[in-house]
Amino acid sequence: MSAAVDLTPPNAPPPPRRPRPRGRRWTRLVAVAAVSAAVLAAAGWGLWRLLQSLEGPGAAVAVPTAEVKQGTVRMQVYANGALKGGRAEMLTAPPVAGGPLSIKFLRAEGELVHAGEEVVAFDTSTQEYNLTQAQEALQQAQQQVAQAQATARAQAAANAYQLQKAGFDVQRAELQVRRNPLLASVDAQKNTLALAAARDHLQQLQQDASSQEQDSAASIAVQQTAERKAQADAATAEHNIASMTLRAQQDGYVSIQDNLSAGILYVGMVLPPFQAGDTARSGQSVAEIPDLTGWEVDVDVSELDAGHLAVGEPARIQLVAFPGQNFAGAVESIGATSGRPWARQTAVVLSLLHPTPALRPGLSATAIITTGTVTQALWAPSQAVFDNGGASFVYQRVKGGFQSGFQRRPVTVVERGESQVVVRGVPAGAVIALANPEAQPTAAGAAAGRGSAGAAGALPGGQR
Repeated sequence: MSAAVDLTPPNAPPPPRRPRPRGRRWTRLVAVAAVSAAVLAAAGWGLWRLLQSLEGPGAAVAVPTAEVKQGTVRMQVYANGALKGGRAEMLTAPPVAGGPLSIKFLRAEGELVHAGEEVVAFDTSTQEYNLTQAQEALQQAQQQVAQAQATARAQAAANAYQLQKAGFDVQRAELQVRRNPLLASVDAQKNTLALAAARDHLQQLQQDASSQEQDSAASIAVQQTAERKAQADAATAEHNIASMTLRAQQDGYVSIQDNLSAGILYVGMVLPPFQAGDTARSGQSVAEIPDLTGWEVDVDVSELDAGHLAVGEPARIQLVAFPGQNFAGAVESIGATSGRPWARQTAVVLSLLHPTPALRPGLSATAIITTGTVTQALWAPSQAVFDNGGASFVYQRVKGGFQSGFQRRPVTVVERGESQVVVRGVPAGAVIALANPEAQPTAAGAAAGRGSAGAAGALPGGQR
């Protein structure tokens, strides 16, 4: 075999190296970093699965907890409502026959009025027409009464003349009868018959006069009844006209009521307030004049919290229009409970103890009513105490080695408020669950759920 011949000169410099591309170096570094991150993620996942396997398949997932604390607890009830004046004067549509009443004039919402000033005025056209008709009927009835009375007097005078004339005829016939002994029997018989006829005529006239007198009295009574009816109709119309103008009996701000005359009412419907031109039924509230000397707050309290309230308990009232300012109050009265079985509310009235002149009716208010104070008490959040069959219990966290969980512990509820519960049977500092851990999904169940969801997602055609 022949050998290769080296033709390179002995003193020639080495050939220059070709420079490597810098992009390949960065690509290699990025690949190494990605592989390292993947290895770390896999190690973290394996460690987490190891911890989950040590805790057991039934370990709970993310159960919120709180500590049992000891100290002074103020049992408080929170409620929302609106400010109103005490002993409010309600202006209602008068009981006037003829259908709904049309509002002709109405004061503006929040306008200041004084006692005696006009607040609401209804259209009186119909009542004015009724008054005119009643007055005309009254005048006609009065004329008919006068005519009946005049007719009765004329008839009585005529009857008196006829009776007097008949009496004279009887006396003349009696004088003729006295002459009978001197006359022939035929003439004497005529005189006797004439006397009997005169007496019968007088008796008949007396009976007719009595009957006519009774008829005249009855006719006068009928006309007088019509006169009294016309007088009553006129007085009713005048009273209706006067009552259709509602005036304030005390100083205050006008509060316009909601118009409940809408044809169809549904839950959540916002009712508009009354305004000029609307109609109101008799007895329907149109406006309200609150008494500014005694402010009150109407609030709705849940039926569960209302059982802890008592008249005179202190309250702290906050008005939306006066942020950062608290007003002192007290429970004035506890009313009836109403509403659906799952959301029954009790009407409670709070009195404002130290009002200011800047207050206005209708302001939104939030009240915090203190129902009692317990010192050196063990308390927990209200959502941490569960009830079952009349027994109360909590879920207390227990730890042992690598395992941890919650154990049901019975407790005694001393006082229950809206956000806090005073309990006995659990030590201070104990960690308790704010949600039922037995109803929480487990890690194994969550993994199974994810696996089943993945399997379902892999079904042909996207079936689930």
